Amino acid sequence: PAAFIALDPTIKYALLVDKSTNRLYVFRNIGTGIPPQLIDDYYVVLGQESGNKYRTGDLKTPSGVYFVTGHIDDDELPIKYGSGAFPVNYPNAFDLHLQKTGHGIWLHGTHKSLYSRPPRDTEGCVALTNEELLRIGRYIEPGVTPVVISGDVEWLTGSQWLDRNVELQAMLEDWRSSWEEVNLANYLDSYSQDFWSDKHDLTSWKSYKSRVLRQKTSQNIALRGISLFGYPRQGSEGRNMVVATFLQQYSSNNFNGDMRK
Repeated sequence: PAAFIALDPTIKYALLVDKSTNRLYVFRNIGTGIPPQLIDDYYVVLGQESGNKYRTGDLKTPSGVYFVTGHIDDDELPIKYGSGAFPVNYPNAFDLHLQKTGHGIWLHGTHKSLYSRPPRDTEGCVALTNEELLRIGRYIEPGVTPVVISGDVEWLTGSQWLDRNVELQAMLEDWRSSWEEVNLANYLDSYSQDFWSDKHDLTSWKSYKSRVLRQKTSQNIALRGISLFGYPRQGSEGRNMVVATFLQQYSSNNFNGDMRK
């Protein structure tokens, strides 16, 4: 699928939820430059209301790129959550930028008096049968495993997937090399007109980076463990968007440091 363009080798498995079909797909990461392998899929129950989550109490399941943050045992939960829960990091940074509210989006089980539930019966979570939640638990590593939740799924051929992988890796490399070589014009051209971060918009970012790069006489920048996730259009409000995660190893004449980005 377009959800997983590249996966860091330390990510063993990735999960994809297709809201249009109430399915959760499990993919195995089988190597750099090779499409992840579909190994299992399950029926899931979603929020009572269709569409993308925007606010607390709207009973919708969010669409976006998320990561499992932990595991909650069944003896720590009300009985309605069944055999346990895996919370995900909704709202993520982009959700917060869009001023979305809400919390407590989990992959969880089913009330132990039931086997299954209707397709739309949660308050926004993704629910499985207790047996199947325990089964997918062996694929999940809290803090590592990605969960992409999409309004629908675009399936690619192997060659289409490879073309997209090459294109996106080239864009990322152009950004890295322009930065390393202090090619300021090319580096700043990598940024969108609506760029934002916690502290900057595009204008202030250009000013800040211009000032910093004037102090550099040498730089070495390496990106390790790159993952690229296609962001669901329902979650990105129609933007053509990809989430990149990697370890940035940086050294220069006046600063050294590694950072997860």
